[in-house]
Amino acid sequence: MGRPETRSLWTYSYGTWGNRVFATERSMSDRTIKVRYKDRATGEVRFVSLAPEVTVRDTKGKLAKDFISAAELQVERVYEAVRDRIPFEAKPGLLIRPQRVVRSAGPASAVDDASASSVPSQAAAAPAPMVEVGPEERRRSVTLAQAVKLIADPVMGLWPLKPGEPSNERRNESVNHLKRAVAVLGPTRRVADLETRDFNRMWVTLAEQFAREGQCGYRMTQRITQTLIVGLRYLRQEQEIPANAGHAPEKWKEAMDRKWVSTRGALPTVTVERFTREEAASILGALDDPRVDPRLRLAVELGAELRGAQLLRTMRSAVKLNATEFAPHGTVTVTGAKRKPGTTIVLTARQRLVLDQTLTTTLGKYEAEFLARRTKDYPLFPSKVLRDDGVANLHADVKPMTTSGLDKLFKRLVTEIAGVDMRPNCGWYGLRRIFVDVTNAQTGSRQAKNVVSSHSLASVTRDATYASNVDPALLKESADIRRRAREELDEIAKLKAAKKADGPE
Repeated sequence: MGRPETRSLWTYSYGTWGNRVFATERSMSDRTIKVRYKDRATGEVRFVSLAPEVTVRDTKGKLAKDFISAAELQVERVYEAVRDRIPFEAKPGLLIRPQRVVRSAGPASAVDDASASSVPSQAAAAPAPMVEVGPEERRRSVTLAQAVKLIADPVMGLWPLKPGEPSNERRNESVNHLKRAVAVLGPTRRVADLETRDFNRMWVTLAEQFAREGQCGYRMTQRITQTLIVGLRYLRQEQEIPANAGHAPEKWKEAMDRKWVSTRGALPTVTVERFTREEAASILGALDDPRVDPRLRLAVELGAELRGAQLLRTMRSAVKLNATEFAPHGTVTVTGAKRKPGTTIVLTARQRLVLDQTLTTTLGKYEAEFLARRTKDYPLFPSKVLRDDGVANLHADVKPMTTSGLDKLFKRLVTEIAGVDMRPNCGWYGLRRIFVDVTNAQTGSRQAKNVVSSHSLASVTRDATYASNVDPALLKESADIRRRAREELDEIAKLKAAKKADGPE
């Protein structure tokens, strides 16, 4: 019988010579992971199997970066248990499978761990005294590289994933922020040893790196620091690191600004880009083009004044199509998140027309399941790729479209279909800003403006504390504002088209 094929098996080794452990998948058919190590007391080569839920592959059998990181972390915990001569069951966070004895052997042969030999030194006739490492000492020994793996663990980490679920773009971005911070601070540096000067050094180094790359990098440095702070706070809450370890300097943003000025000379000047009224009119006029994704058309018509991420999270259950006194065409409720409030869109006749078209065509299959009560809910802007005819196929695990997906569709609409130049930092928010400008010109009511753009209704304690919920009349007024704003842009588009048809004078 030939040698079994192992070229596609995942392997990983960790530790110093003499104590190094070796991990590999068992076979092409059995993807569980076994770890080989040498008992320090007896010199025997032993194996321990990780729990079945520890895997390096997704549901399609492909290696997944996040799962690999989690598996590597488990292997490193095996190494630490062997090094410290503590039972595997006593090692915090180590997931192993209950073992059975396969065969017994002498000191030079390989033995599969059993419940009786799950302690690396237990099989010895005269076991060496066990060195007990307290939980506080283990917390103090966590390095920044290990901290990243703990934070990014797809099962037990800060951003957990469901079994087989691929990592999303926002999670990958956060992990990359952590890795960049650790690359500057040093992966072998212990979290417990971090001091204020380490943060100062990180800010100066990042400022210099971005300068060499020809980038500003100010906002990115803030995000890297914020991600590191949030990740270390999570580890403190989970008692993976000491309670007094990894704290950021007080008023760290001000401290970072001082370091930035000393390194780069001055803080960057932030310019807020937006489309012009003529450009917004061209974008709005291009929505009827058959090349436009129906989901993007619905997003612009419903919520050009709103935050894209909040709009994309809207579910079908938030749509009320029944007519009321203040909403004859129905409403769509956009939920808020933390300090970003949501709003209720009182539909205009134009918005209701576009919504009905989308529900009966693009979302027709989902809508039929929803009306038949075979599904509880579905996202109004599903993330899956549409068919050539613009219809979304049914997917049980469908999720809302991401902001990056929206940006790609919007960029194509602006540049290829509407023929408008896409300036830097002028994507969806560039459209939102000009729509807010246009709607502001339609009313003098501060509260009506805030309802339209999903901003906080009050900026003073009296309004925030004692005012009642949004008045239905105010919601109706917001619908009139949206309608007039779109009519103004439509009029601009008509004048532009008429001028183009007349040709140059």
